Amino acid sequence: MSGKTAVSVVVCMFVYWVLLKLEVNTSCIKPLLHVESNGHVVQVFLNNIYMGVAHGSHDKKSFSFESSVTLDSHIIDISILNTLVGLPDSGAYLERKFAGLTKVRVHCSDNEYDEDFSNQTWGYQVGLLGERQQIYKEENLDVVKWSKMEGSTYEPLTWYKTLFDAPQGNDPVALNMTTMGKGEIWINGQSIGRYWITFLTPEGNPSQTM
Repeated sequence: MSGKTAVSVVVCMFVYWVLLKLEVNTSCIKPLLHVESNGHVVQVFLNNIYMGVAHGSHDKKSFSFESSVTLDSHIIDISILNTLVGLPDSGAYLERKFAGLTKVRVHCSDNEYDEDFSNQTWGYQVGLLGERQQIYKEENLDVVKWSKMEGSTYEPLTWYKTLFDAPQGNDPVALNMTTMGKGEIWINGQSIGRYWITFLTPEGNPSQTM
C-alpha cells in the first residue's frame, strides 16, 4: 500500500463509523484486512459491499476480524461500523473501562503490514442526528421519515412502595433485594442506585449491587 490516506469518523451514541480511503500499489495482489477491537461488534464493508462481522462475548470482549480484499481499482474504500452493546454493563470503575477499535491494518505479504491505521488521529461527534434536528419538537416531526417498529414487546414497569419507621440510632440499614431481580431504589425521593441481582458475572456474583 502507498499513497494518500483519508480517515474520518462519524459517531452516533454507541455506534460509530471508521472510514478508510486507500490508494493501493499495483504490486499488492492479494491484500489482507486485519481489524482488532476491544468490543463489542464490528461490521466491515469494502466499496459499500458487506464483508463480514465479528464480535466479542460477555466473558471476553476483545476479538479480531480478518478478510482478504479484492482490488478492482487503485482506490478502495473500507468502512467499519463499530457498535457498543453493553459489555461490560456494570461493576466497579465502569468509567475506566474502554472499548472500540485498537488496530486496523492492511498488508500484502505474510510478514509485513504495509498500512497501519492504529495510530491515526480520529475525531468523533457526540449526539444523535435526531437531537440536532430537534425531532422531539412538534414542529419538526416531519423532518424525518417515521416507521412502525415491528415485533416489539411491551413489558410493564412495576413500582413497589412501602413505608416504615426509621430505626433508632445511626447504624446503617440494609435492604435485601435478592427476590427483586433488577431495578432502581429511591428512599424519600432520593435515588440510592440500581441493582441487578439475577444477572451474574462469570465469577457467579451479582453484576450490579449497591
